[in-house]
Amino acid sequence: MSDNQFQLGKSKGLKDYPFLKVHSGGLSSGEGLAAALDDGEGEGKSISVTDKRMLIFEPEFANSMNMAQRSGNILIMVLRNAYDGVNIEPLTKRDKVRVSDPHVCLIAHITARELSNHDQFNMLANNGMLNRFLILWQQPVKEIAFPEPIDQDTVDQMAETLASRILMARKGSHETHWRKVRKNLTPISLSHDAITLWEREYGRLLNRADCETVMILTRRHRLHALILASLFAIINGRTEIQVADIQSALAWCEYSRQSVVYIFNSIREQKTAQATYSLSRKVLFAIYRISDKSSQCTKTDIHNWFSRKLKSGQIQACLEYLLNHIPPLIEQYPITNKNKRTIPSYRLTKAARKHLNDNLNGGSR
Repeated sequence: MSDNQFQLGKSKGLKDYPFLKVHSGGLSSGEGLAAALDDGEGEGKSISVTDKRMLIFEPEFANSMNMAQRSGNILIMVLRNAYDGVNIEPLTKRDKVRVSDPHVCLIAHITARELSNHDQFNMLANNGMLNRFLILWQQPVKEIAFPEPIDQDTVDQMAETLASRILMARKGSHETHWRKVRKNLTPISLSHDAITLWEREYGRLLNRADCETVMILTRRHRLHALILASLFAIINGRTEIQVADIQSALAWCEYSRQSVVYIFNSIREQKTAQATYSLSRKVLFAIYRISDKSSQCTKTDIHNWFSRKLKSGQIQACLEYLLNHIPPLIEQYPITNKNKRTIPSYRLTKAARKHLNDNLNGGSR
């Protein structure tokens, strides 16, 4: 690309399609964030924002969490919609705004204790807000009294490389208008080996043996892994995701998962979840053998299969895991026992038989 082409794109961007907005002053309201990216198509509006990209630095994420406590504050809703790329249209009586196709990235910082003990943690975890972040624990690993800055030549070289890769992904275009930008994007594909690896790892990510807290906060790791793999490919000057990109992305997601375990002190709960996962494989095989002999399988049958050595809570936890597995490995249906009471019985699904062949290898009692 020639200097003239760059200047043309730059001047065009400055005049009609503003450069990426970077905000580092914190967040206070959803309406304020929406107004910064407003389409400007409402009555009496003369200024419109055609570039829907924004990078936000929030050095005090607890401040954003505090906003969720205020009645009528829609910041969390706007941030969730921005992550999902859903149009933002707060229902306000005055100064109505509309943001089409938002592309907002948020880099936030908070201490582990402040996050885990915050009054709004449970609400933000369960409504899907926090799992939209890739949570990473950070701490110093070296003792350096006088750290030296990176030399400017290295910074310039990194910036030039990054800019060229972004331009490659945009097919050489500096277009930022939200209605036109999609026409200038380069499709990202996966190599055959990367597809094979991802198909295997996807199921593992989907049904990991995690406790409830870890499961809730890492639920979007499947999406994060693909996003990271795409970025790794582009940074390396490729439009095809390769095995190394998938592996690197999975490593980052695993570090995030371990960060969550550490931050929320969930080691004991994780061990319990892992034990349930291991035991559920044996319970699955037991259901297979019991129902094969008697055409039905109750919790009492499972209890007897294990010589009454398992607690009722252990069996119930295994049944819930098998029922909630994606796809489900067992299905529950009602039967009437000899006391004329309706009780649940369990049988394997079609997916379970494949699971047995792949993972149990015949199993053992």
